[in-house]
Amino acid sequence: MEAPRYETVYMMSLVSLTGAAAADMSTSWGRVELNPVLTPGSTQGRFGWQAAAIKLGVTATSLLIQRRMIRHRPELKKTFAVTNFITAGAMSAVALRNASVGGPRGR
Repeated sequence: MEAPRYETVYMMSLVSLTGAAAADMSTSWGRVELNPVLTPGSTQGRFGWQAAAIKLGVTATSLLIQRRMIRHRPELKKTFAVTNFITAGAMSAVALRNASVGGPRGR
């Protein structure tokens, strides 16, 4: 049975996106988070468990919505694959920047 068109590319985009999200979280851990949405109510504004849960929740929800939409409209695989690769590239750039910036990593 032949794989549906763009299935492999879409799956590769999912791997790229989740890998980039993991790299971003890893390089952000314990550092001051500039995005206040990820640190609500935090006095120190550091990236930790709460920020990781929010980031994972947003990523997982986005991927679940994609899968649901693809189930009804398979032609969206190409569009979502491109979007995922672009997002993964942006997140990878942030992770590279985080890794290159010195500074204290809190406890």
